[in-house]
Amino acid sequence: MNLLLKIILIKLVIIFLLRYNLIFLLPLYSLSAWGQIDSAAIKKLEDVTITSSVIKVMQQKPGNVSIINTKPYYKTNQNIIDIFKRISGVRIRVNGGYGSRADFFLNGITGKQVKFFIDGMPTDNLGETQTIGIIPVEQTERVEVYKGVVPLELGSDALGGAINIVTRKDAMDVLDVTAAAGSFNTYKLNLYSKKYLSPKFYISALGSYNISDNNYPVDAEIPNQYGNIEIKKVKRFHNRFNFKNVKAIAGFTNTNWCDMFSIQLQAAATQDEIQHNFIMRQPYGKARFSSNINGIQIWYQKNKFVKNIDFNSIVSLDNSKSLFMDTALSVYNWEGKIVDTRLIGGEISSSGNLLSTHTKSLNSRQIIQYHISPNIKINIANTLQYFNRTGKDPVATKFYGFDIFNNPQSAIKNIAGISIESKSLKDKLLHISTVKYHYGKIQGNRLKDLSFEPINRTYNRIGYNSALTYFFSNKFFIKASYEKTMRLPDETEVFGDLVLIKANPGLQPELAENINVSTVFNNGKKALEITGFYRNVHNTIFLPPSILFSQYSNLLKMRVSGIEINGKYDISNSLSIEGNITYQDLRNRSFINTSGINDDKYINARMPNIPYFFANAGFQYNHNSLLNKKIALQAYLYNSYVHNYYLYWSQDGDPELKNIIPKQFLQTLGFSLTHPANRISISCEVNNLLGSKMYDNYKVQLPGRNINIKLRYHISHTIKKINKK
Repeated sequence: MNLLLKIILIKLVIIFLLRYNLIFLLPLYSLSAWGQIDSAAIKKLEDVTITSSVIKVMQQKPGNVSIINTKPYYKTNQNIIDIFKRISGVRIRVNGGYGSRADFFLNGITGKQVKFFIDGMPTDNLGETQTIGIIPVEQTERVEVYKGVVPLELGSDALGGAINIVTRKDAMDVLDVTAAAGSFNTYKLNLYSKKYLSPKFYISALGSYNISDNNYPVDAEIPNQYGNIEIKKVKRFHNRFNFKNVKAIAGFTNTNWCDMFSIQLQAAATQDEIQHNFIMRQPYGKARFSSNINGIQIWYQKNKFVKNIDFNSIVSLDNSKSLFMDTALSVYNWEGKIVDTRLIGGEISSSGNLLSTHTKSLNSRQIIQYHISPNIKINIANTLQYFNRTGKDPVATKFYGFDIFNNPQSAIKNIAGISIESKSLKDKLLHISTVKYHYGKIQGNRLKDLSFEPINRTYNRIGYNSALTYFFSNKFFIKASYEKTMRLPDETEVFGDLVLIKANPGLQPELAENINVSTVFNNGKKALEITGFYRNVHNTIFLPPSILFSQYSNLLKMRVSGIEINGKYDISNSLSIEGNITYQDLRNRSFINTSGINDDKYINARMPNIPYFFANAGFQYNHNSLLNKKIALQAYLYNSYVHNYYLYWSQDGDPELKNIIPKQFLQTLGFSLTHPANRISISCEVNNLLGSKMYDNYKVQLPGRNINIKLRYHISHTIKKINKK
């Protein structure tokens, strides 16, 4: 904690030096000149319209980045996960229906190697209530997917990929309400509202309530009266997910003391029933997990804070609690019937659990931008993350004789960096070079031989990167980047989750060298982007698949190479087509220890349980003058394909008996009708149109064909119109 106080004190000193023009006493930093939209620019974006020019500028910045404007999805049934799935180089593997765990694959990196942000703030320590997949699309402005070099303003120890969700920042009065209903008893209500009480002061309220039984049918293994296994179609019976979220915001814009200042209060809660183990072999009927979070966020931004210097700061404090309940003695089959009774323990663990945890976290990010000249900027940024977690479990205490969870865990992570940005050759060449210092410290205990063993690990490492864009014309340019980076093990990887994942205090940081090269052509009507990527990863942190318990471990080396092709063509003003193809080759480059022997047969073997070839294609049709020009139609068809891949090493076992995640071909068909005058729209969407049997994880069946209907009511008024009134 002393280190945390020191870092906060240093930040206060930096702000003091800036305020009184003592800038020469410290290094200088800023936001990326091409990646940040200031509040004045936002004011020009009426009705939350992220113009094509803004997105174009961001996509031209050095580094491989995909930007998607989420506004067109407000009136559809598409969620954040659906949007991500159609981005080139991105593959998402979910573990069931709505609200289930989602693993991201991004140009050959996966899981916790990909970092997530909301408005540039890391979400690592915020728990299940802030999972990217359940954020309502209607509360977002755009999504940014960085593949390769991660911008300095996203202070992170990402291993070569990051996803940033930018929330709505309308410069007007807005009321946006949506209600949706769908298959498997899924219901979603979302509210976004903003009111300017004066041209410089506003209040905003956001809320959502989403619930789903997720009781879709699956093919399950059920013993018959003779004890033989039979495959029978049953409905999931213990799979409900519930999410509630409320935010209240008050802020100032374009005053003499700030370009933007806001205070945000948030409360969110989730309840999640656990239906089965990792590979859907054992059904559960009572186990559940719930969590809630309360927090405050303060955001301050001021361009020309002092001469030639811009300043941006976000600080958030969050308090979260969770409860894992596994106390049922009953044994359930896939028909939801009790078939046996245990004497002790629970459905998942031999001890049973009533585990409550309490987590306090601090996230803080400061960014400074110093304009040396119109073409050169020097930047400095610092991102601090701190969390402390305590727990107790009276049920497990009775089993073990002592509380194995009543030991505090704490972690601190600080990423500091400095970069320089430049334009040269008559603005044909854009360049960014960055150096980052990674510091991390983890403290806690693990259970070993019925006694506690302290864990105290400290990590230090320097990383760096360089990226450039060269314009042959305003329609054709190339981008290239190189990065040497690292990722620190997080608390779950080191301590485990004390339930299904065992501790491994010996984990080493992941190290990676990343190279990306992209060729981009875009004339407005046609767009084509081809990207090649190469990564050398050391100490890969890997969670092997397991029937029940698992443990994170380090592989020594992994090599990743691949290519992605992304294109779009506007056939007419009404019809457009887009698609992408990704091939990624992940190869082990280390001896793998099997039965105490370092076995070289796995060298150059394809990494198991990771998809390596996938593609997307979509068609969209817009017609704005139906029924006497009073109704606008938007229709779309999206298709995705994932090639089959092995669950375990391809070298092991009989080729005809290997466990395989089968290929997928998924279709989504939908349309929306909008009445422009009343701002009312209704949409309908069918997912898994052909009703195929789908799997992302081995034997974990995904929902079949499902239908969703959504109603939206939206009104807005500009500040200018309000002032006239």
